[in-house]
Amino acid sequence: MGNKIKTVIASVLKPVDDTRMYEKIGLSLQQTNRYEVNIIGFNSKNLPLSSEIVFHPLFSFSNMSWRRLFAPLSILIHLLKIAPTLIIATTFEVLVAAMAYKIICFDKDIKLVYDVRENYALNLLTNKKNTFLIRLLAFGIRCIEKTSQSYISLNILAEKGYTKEISFFSKPSIVIPNAYKPCLELEFGAPDLPEKFRHKAPKLVFNGTISEIYGIRQTLNFANALSKHYPDLLLIIIGHVTDTNLLNHLLIETEAKENIYARINNTPLPHQEILKMVSIADYGIVAHQPVESIRNCFPTRIFEYMALQKPFFLQDHAYWTNFCDPWKCAIKLDFNDFSSAGIAPRMRSSFYTHGTPKDIFWENYESLLIKSIDKVVGINS
Repeated sequence: MGNKIKTVIASVLKPVDDTRMYEKIGLSLQQTNRYEVNIIGFNSKNLPLSSEIVFHPLFSFSNMSWRRLFAPLSILIHLLKIAPTLIIATTFEVLVAAMAYKIICFDKDIKLVYDVRENYALNLLTNKKNTFLIRLLAFGIRCIEKTSQSYISLNILAEKGYTKEISFFSKPSIVIPNAYKPCLELEFGAPDLPEKFRHKAPKLVFNGTISEIYGIRQTLNFANALSKHYPDLLLIIIGHVTDTNLLNHLLIETEAKENIYARINNTPLPHQEILKMVSIADYGIVAHQPVESIRNCFPTRIFEYMALQKPFFLQDHAYWTNFCDPWKCAIKLDFNDFSSAGIAPRMRSSFYTHGTPKDIFWENYESLLIKSIDKVVGINS
């Protein structure tokens, strides 16, 4: 591929066709014609047909629980094979492999960028039982992240809130949120919704990552209460369930329900498939619980709903509602304490009367990303 800069974007938590790694960062760099992009991550059943970006599926979700211990070694072996001069790490395990790679190669021209997708240490301390082992793991993650700053040239923060939560970063940081990038399949087409559900209305959709803190239980209660006013209401649940016990519970709870369609799995679904289902919904749902680990995070599905002009029900948390209120795009409520009778009339309001803000779209951050990466590798763009 000529004199292009050989680049690796890697994760041990996401599939190789992950939206941010592939569609956003990967394609943005590849389309400059200056970067040869390789992506390392989980295996995906539907790899994109790309002649330019090279995918390296190293892991599978079914056995990742124990393989994660060896993930840095697997990634290091691939780094040595690919021999990149730019590494974009998205998880702390990749940081370990990247630092080892730089030490082994003893090459100052190898550049490392940390794309901070989550506050991993805080997630452990607040979302799990606070045992000694959990605290030890969180401490270890923080040590890795602090040590890596000596090797890193740039930190990319997926959340503005991380500037406060992760204050020890010593290298330059830029904020590149998970803004919406139009689906590669511009024609959404008809989603695969079973015939028995197609006539139902209104259709509510809960999509993306499905977990307790993202409010799946509150969503089920909410839809059940609202169905008293809308007997033909349909709740669509589509996405990746992170917890096996929760997945099994949801499969049992939603099976044979006439007002719930669940397209859920323990592995991520193709983003295009999810967006197709969102495209036919009447309302989205953002029932995230503003617990400590996500109260400073901005739900990606808000960008998706706004980009597709879908009104949505929104948990009343100031960080989210302050952004949404001026655009008249959401019905805010407390999913833990609401009156369905009071919500039903609000569903007939006019939404998006002021359009949508520009900063929900990826194209508004693409230039900053490319210029920042170019500066890291010494390109005057």
